[in-house]
Amino acid sequence: MSIGCHPPRIVSAVLIKIAKYGLIAEFGLTLFLANVGGAVDFDPKWHLPAFSNRVVFTTGGGAGACALVELRRENFGAVGEKTAMAACDSSGSILPHAVVFSDRERVCVLVGLNGEDKPKEFVLYFGDGAPMERRGPEMRDPLPVRLEIFRASVNNVPNSWPKMLYLLASAGPCAGSQRRADFGQVKLDADGDAEASETRRRGRGGQRWIVRLSSYALCAGEGEYRFAVDCRDAGFLLVDGEMAVEWPGEHRAGEWKVGPAVRLAPGPHRIEVINSCRGISFARIGWIPPGGKGVASLPQNVLLTSFDPLTARVESATRSLHPAFVFETGQAYGFKDCGPSFIPVEFRSATRNWISGRTNCRWSFGDGTRSEGDAVRHLFTAAARFKVTLEVRDELGFADRCEGVVDLRFCQPFLYLLRAAVTDLPAVAYENDAVAPVLRVEASSGSSLPLDVEWEMRTRSGSVVSGTNRLSFRGAAASQLMWRGVAGDADVAFWSVLHGGTPVATGVVRFARWPFSPEPVRVAGDGLVGADGARIVLVPRRYVDEPAPPSAPARRDLKRVVFVDDGLMRPSASGSGVQESPFSVAIEKALGLSGSVSAVRIPGFGARPDAYGHLVKLEQVPALAGGGDVLVLALGREDMEMGISPESFERTAAALTDLAMAGGSRVVWVTMPPFRGYEETAREYAVAVRRVADARAIQVADFHTLCRAASRPGRFFDSRDSGALSPWGRDSLARLTAGALGAR
Repeated sequence: MSIGCHPPRIVSAVLIKIAKYGLIAEFGLTLFLANVGGAVDFDPKWHLPAFSNRVVFTTGGGAGACALVELRRENFGAVGEKTAMAACDSSGSILPHAVVFSDRERVCVLVGLNGEDKPKEFVLYFGDGAPMERRGPEMRDPLPVRLEIFRASVNNVPNSWPKMLYLLASAGPCAGSQRRADFGQVKLDADGDAEASETRRRGRGGQRWIVRLSSYALCAGEGEYRFAVDCRDAGFLLVDGEMAVEWPGEHRAGEWKVGPAVRLAPGPHRIEVINSCRGISFARIGWIPPGGKGVASLPQNVLLTSFDPLTARVESATRSLHPAFVFETGQAYGFKDCGPSFIPVEFRSATRNWISGRTNCRWSFGDGTRSEGDAVRHLFTAAARFKVTLEVRDELGFADRCEGVVDLRFCQPFLYLLRAAVTDLPAVAYENDAVAPVLRVEASSGSSLPLDVEWEMRTRSGSVVSGTNRLSFRGAAASQLMWRGVAGDADVAFWSVLHGGTPVATGVVRFARWPFSPEPVRVAGDGLVGADGARIVLVPRRYVDEPAPPSAPARRDLKRVVFVDDGLMRPSASGSGVQESPFSVAIEKALGLSGSVSAVRIPGFGARPDAYGHLVKLEQVPALAGGGDVLVLALGREDMEMGISPESFERTAAALTDLAMAGGSRVVWVTMPPFRGYEETAREYAVAVRRVADARAIQVADFHTLCRAASRPGRFFDSRDSGALSPWGRDSLARLTAGALGAR
């Protein structure tokens, strides 16, 4: 009894059993299929059995349109112009076709369509059969240019390609499309209708449109081509998805804008021009082919068609397994100023297996990642071209693969807001101060997009504490405790916020100790940032076991003295910068020097809205002097007025001193006098300054003690303004400062 007499279900079972015993191989499948006969279910039906190979493709296009089908050598072996071919639709009706290009790698065939605008299946057979309904190479699509119209979301003319991409992405679905004979003028009415009657047209109108014209052009030979565009307002010309001509902004038509040379191989190439217009779109395409002397309009006879297959599946009568896949691109998205864009793509196997329906699909996405399954979702993290490979194996052990290019270069992402920062972390801390850094993430996407955090804390002892967690949002914010300990134990912390396993925000926290790096720090919000963008926590010296007695700088070594205050001298409430004043002259006189003392008033707390005012001096003061200079720091006036605690002031003063000394400057401190209303705070500030100075063996001009010990403390203050020093007070401070600087 012939096996071909059995129904398909029985045949499949027999095939599985035969395959298990190794009695069937792929190379013998042709004869076997001939024996099976009607048991094999071809989809669509194999109407031309004389041919051993075919491509089943899906595309849209009305009657008279043509589709461009490419046969690759790696799929079909040696194919050429003499290869027999025939084309038909899914019902078997023969269609015209013509080979428009061929080389050692591929054959490009133009197939005439008899379909409707909606997509349907067509078949191109090739192999050893006789050609049917073939036409000569002059066969062309009579309407080879495709026009697509989009309503722009704004009426501004884009002045760059990224802005044009944004307008195209935000325009929504296509407002209309049609086939045209050539590139050129397109007139639109107020509704974007390109076929409106003259009475309905509105000239340039008020609504701005984005018009895209595309076609495949045949390049006869390899070489350097230059393309040109003549358009009104912003126009961009792309060849195979690469920018060939850019002409952004507003401008008139009537002249060619020529792009740089583009090297092209012979064969069909996709040409697109995208134009921003009002009412009338005018976009001519020109080129300078190899050997050309000037720009000429793109010839009509090189335009082939605007249709390429939406999907294509390679099938052979000698094989039972025919892999193919389709994909659908979702809305691209990302996080503003944070990491890459994300482009979700849904892949689905469109494989045909004529004997066994079960297949195992393995995907390779061209970005180093893989997956398995008939239908998979992959999240690409770059707007680029990716070669995707599908490997299919059925239950009989037969395997095959196919490749396809997924072009994501023109996906414009929707951007969510994302802010990630380490909070609950001081800018300055002593070694025994407790720290518990918290990573706080704020995202406008909220819980709609999963976000994970990873962190790693390295301690000075060499231990590592790390973790990972899925963020749980309350509204638009989520927090994660990273570590708990003391500042003296911490060394460096790394953290990342991830989406789909890809970092979208990263950061580093360094705990810097004496000796500090001479590199300047920058204040950002309530923290400090290093030159490399890392968050910095300064851990200054607090105590020394045996403090050395303070020593004043030798007078002969004084090159330049910079007296820095934040309101002590107060010549004006808003004054800042270098100031010529009798005070600096008085110090110079006491020192017996001339022109070596300058007074600097640093900007107040309100000068930097982007930064916590108390910390700004850590950025400003070390930059005022160079190596060998002496910094006299009379700071604390604004800190008292802003309610900064003595403990916080002491830590800032310690860090400021260490930063200045790391830069090569010598430091002398001045304690704040007991201003009215701040007597107790001034005393605590003075004690803090003393502790900082004692730990570093530096001089202190103790103006606070001088004022409190005087029989008439009021003489030091202006009788009209108790917040300002009197002339007596300034002279006294000048002599005191000069003494701390080494004056006899």
